[in-house]
Amino acid sequence: MVNGVNRSYESHVKKKYSEFKEVGIGTWNAVKFNGRWINMYTDPALIKELFTDKIESNFKGKANLTILDIGGGDGTLISLVGKQLEKKFKLDLFNMDLNEDSLKICQKNNPNIKIIKQNILTPSEPNFADIILCRFVMQYQSKEEQAKIIHNAYSTLNERGLFFVLWPTHENNEYMNDLEAETVHIITGKDKQEAKISRYFASENEMINNMELAGFKKVFTNGCNIKQYYSVEGWNDRFKLTNEQILKLTKLFNNYKKKYPKMFETIEGIQNHEGFHYLVIGQK
Repeated sequence: MVNGVNRSYESHVKKKYSEFKEVGIGTWNAVKFNGRWINMYTDPALIKELFTDKIESNFKGKANLTILDIGGGDGTLISLVGKQLEKKFKLDLFNMDLNEDSLKICQKNNPNIKIIKQNILTPSEPNFADIILCRFVMQYQSKEEQAKIIHNAYSTLNERGLFFVLWPTHENNEYMNDLEAETVHIITGKDKQEAKISRYFASENEMINNMELAGFKKVFTNGCNIKQYYSVEGWNDRFKLTNEQILKLTKLFNNYKKKYPKMFETIEGIQNHEGFHYLVIGQK
């Protein structure tokens, strides 16, 4: 939870993202990376490629780095990035979130990480950080909230600071937003239109445009080279679904498969619809 409004959604969760150990096509957080199934939230090699390597190459010659993870939950990402960078930089690490349970876990497991209990929509201290991480947070915000987060990040960064935004979407984001809203409705009972407004899967171009409007220079985008497979089995792996909800999700997927056949495929006997994880990095 990052902005205090996702309680009904969170109450259906079986495990935190970082708690999934065995991964494969039927698990929630699995992606194929370098020919193997990995937990995309915790895999050190993936995190190094997406975040750490780019930080190292952009801050060569700098001794100290301040890194802020917004909506960082239990601190999994900033902890891993910190460990990968600690031999090359003196680090000041901050994790911002509103979920007290997650922040307690972060504090217990990572006493070197400073906690900021704050709504990510609230502006932070100007010129505070060299790097801001924003992983899998944007899609839980509305269009307007996403723009606000980006503007706040620009203000919070030091000159030439980097803003990392990683989020799931699809090149046909209308399909992604419609399907997500109906899925959330089945899992939580939330009104479909309300779900569609309160969370938004921006296209890559929309995210880049919002960052440029805020003043950022685009320094990197990965396109859609990280593919995510969404299945009924995966949703059930992540949430406490009833048999009735499983049947409704199965029917929903079958209906969307008829409408968007190219976006569905069967892998290892499990029907999946596709999404991708996009990374855009902006520089102040």
